[in-house]
Amino acid sequence: MTNRHSWPIRTGAWAVALCLQAALAGSAHAVWYAGASVPLMSVDDRQAHTGATLQTPLGPLAYTATAAAKHEPGLKLAGVAGYAFNFGLRVEAEVFFASADIERLLYSNVSVPAAEFMLSGETPVPVSGSVDQTGALLNVWYDFETSVAWKPYVGAGVGSVRVEQGGLAGDDRALAQAVSEALNRVPGLTLGPLPSGFAALPSSSDTVAVYQMEAGVGYELSDSITLQAGYRLQLASEPALEGGNATDLRVQFFEIGVRYYF
Repeated sequence: MTNRHSWPIRTGAWAVALCLQAALAGSAHAVWYAGASVPLMSVDDRQAHTGATLQTPLGPLAYTATAAAKHEPGLKLAGVAGYAFNFGLRVEAEVFFASADIERLLYSNVSVPAAEFMLSGETPVPVSGSVDQTGALLNVWYDFETSVAWKPYVGAGVGSVRVEQGGLAGDDRALAQAVSEALNRVPGLTLGPLPSGFAALPSSSDTVAVYQMEAGVGYELSDSITLQAGYRLQLASEPALEGGNATDLRVQFFEIGVRYYF
């Protein structure tokens, strides 16, 4: 069976191959390079639709909710190897590892259908854990020619990434307590305190397609060494989530790196 995320990767690989073939046909002088970067990583809030069923004194009590993960700034380690042509085009392979801690979950739209009840507002649940990415991409960049050492560049890439969001630990009584207190204020309904375990902590482990775009500027420190700084936007498509489904993983990178030309 064909993986649901495989066609963008194959399409991107073909596009890079065609660019490389065309470039080889039109360029007599080119050079290999290698590089590395350590960008600051910012993971956008990621929402997951989740829920659980709990045994209570009134019988099974099911709820549904939206859980938004709030992330702390993280770091990425990346290495690249590429081929630079004499007319500005660069084609490279990249491997990377990135990680950002999850600070808390915000539960909203909490609904208990059996009690015809919806909890208003947001309920924060402090957690500990991280979202980790290990990936590989094919990138195509274009360096704009200037008369100075500063060279702006733009580009994009496509590849595959392994997303790991597991081992979350936190106060799983926080949401239960908020729901219990609200239900006990309903006339004629006495539920009592809900035990821990009412809040499902979203976890995932999946390999999906990843896309990225970047713009930045390089500084030619010498004929062999170029420093670079840029902004990169990366999107990993809908990693599967245990017990629910989640939105795309959207990550922003503020990058500082170096390229060495052989």
